[in-house]
Amino acid sequence: MGIRAAGSSSPSQIAEKVIEMEKLPLKQLEVRKKKIQDEQKVFKELSTLVNGLNSSIGQLKSKKDFYKLKLESSSPDIIDGSVTIDAPVGSYEVEVQQLAKSHKLLTKSFPDKDKTSLGFGYLRLELDDGSSVDIDIDPSKSTLQEVSQQINDASKDIKAYVLKTKENIELDGEDGYRLLVFSEKTGKQAKIFIDNDMLYSDFHEKVTAKNLKILFEDVPIYDETNSVKDILPGMSLTAKRSEPGLKVEIKVDYDVDKTFESIKTFVENYNKFNDFIEKQFQVDPETQRAGPLAYDNTLRTLKNSLRGPLQGQHYHKILGDFGVTTDPKNGNLKLDEAKIKKALSDDYVGVARFFIETREHSGLGNELQKTLKSITDLSSGPIASRDRQFKRQITEVDKSYDQQQRFFDQKSASIKRRFTQLEQFLGQMNNQSQVMQAKLGGGAPQDPSGS
Repeated sequence: MGIRAAGSSSPSQIAEKVIEMEKLPLKQLEVRKKKIQDEQKVFKELSTLVNGLNSSIGQLKSKKDFYKLKLESSSPDIIDGSVTIDAPVGSYEVEVQQLAKSHKLLTKSFPDKDKTSLGFGYLRLELDDGSSVDIDIDPSKSTLQEVSQQINDASKDIKAYVLKTKENIELDGEDGYRLLVFSEKTGKQAKIFIDNDMLYSDFHEKVTAKNLKILFEDVPIYDETNSVKDILPGMSLTAKRSEPGLKVEIKVDYDVDKTFESIKTFVENYNKFNDFIEKQFQVDPETQRAGPLAYDNTLRTLKNSLRGPLQGQHYHKILGDFGVTTDPKNGNLKLDEAKIKKALSDDYVGVARFFIETREHSGLGNELQKTLKSITDLSSGPIASRDRQFKRQITEVDKSYDQQQRFFDQKSASIKRRFTQLEQFLGQMNNQSQVMQAKLGGGAPQDPSGS
């Protein structure tokens, strides 16, 4: 029987087991890196939630952000409009007496659009504001269609189209095509003058250029277009049709629904943030482990820093006065929609003062955003600081891993070399043993493997 290493394993098998044991420090570093990366991933989720919360608070921190106004018209089919936060709240009477119209000129009727000549020579089109277009009509390119194209190519303010009127089927002495020339602009200043001495057809006025005329609180207001911008600070109106004698009520008021949505979004984002933090401290009944960030002090710092402004007084009020209360079980905010909408309807300015920054006090929205600004500060904030720490830890683990890998490579090569030598030595010993047995009459030589 041949000589074997201790146990039933061969030297090469033993070498593999020893090498596997030498890998243990590498595996430990891999586990450590994965743990850091898992924490970093979860922390990025937290950072995203903080950014969402910060964004929603941004809609509450100043008058420009908090105030939402709306414009309502009693007859939006006649006149409607829009407002910014600069518009004065109130009701106004408006009467649309006349819409602004563009000037339209029409030729006599022609039997076709692409054969009969409209004339030839020099054609000048002028607007009342002094701008003009000169067109040289070539006799070979003087049909309605060709003249229309030349006008359109020459001017961006004056347009021309060939109309297929088919008047000939209804009126004796009329043909089926006319050329319509009109101003792209409205108002009296957009009136068109055509010098057409060389043409075979005169242009007659189809629609007279007019300015918009409305009465705003019985004060005449005019415009070249049908939209009046900044008729009052922050208010613009658009007339759609004239209705002389009819008074339309334009009401500018606080938009309670949109303001409520801003507050609701803030509450929802805060609760997502708070739920995330609470979940980290909860122990999973199956694994008996808390979340990856359960022992990270940054979470408690974030939550505690927001708790002060939320529970404090602002303009002699607290959140609960407007229908936003704190759930004692989990710290989430609860929103009473009916109560907060009533508060906004009864005293919109008072609710706004609670949230926005004024000369007298900072306001909840502004206080929260200042707190979040310090939290998210890239140089000194705890979120950025923790993120840098994660990166630093991963870099250190990678460095240790590289060093350990080099050590392992050297050690494993040494182990393989030694056990190879051992295996060779044992083989030699087995061969010598077999030779001795043969000389001493121990039978036929055995297989060097020892079997």
